[in-house]
Amino acid sequence: MTVSTFSWLPDLGSERTDEPLVTVTKFGDGYESRLAIGVNSQPMKWSVSFTCNITQLSAIKAFLIDKGAITAFHWTTPDGDSGMFVARSWKTKQIGFGVFQLTSTFEQVFE
Repeated sequence: MTVSTFSWLPDLGSERTDEPLVTVTKFGDGYESRLAIGVNSQPMKWSVSFTCNITQLSAIKAFLIDKGAITAFHWTTPDGDSGMFVARSWKTKQIGFGVFQLTSTFEQVFE
């Protein structure tokens, strides 16, 4: 199976969120135990936006629609990390005459 690469560059201002996957068990007197969930317990999430013309917007949307939040794609993040990601949803708005903005959250997955 060939892995597709998402090659468009996001706008400046993309944000990375790190939220380790942890199970917490609380005991009496304020004590708690924390345990990482799984081997890959620190996936990245990136909030990204793409400001573009209708041609570029159509290409990005076609790529995301083709993946359908099911098939992961290869992507290199703004800070240079690379991995497999999915886009579970995206939003498009017109911000000028012939200028559009697509926003999404790219979530790292491990396969």
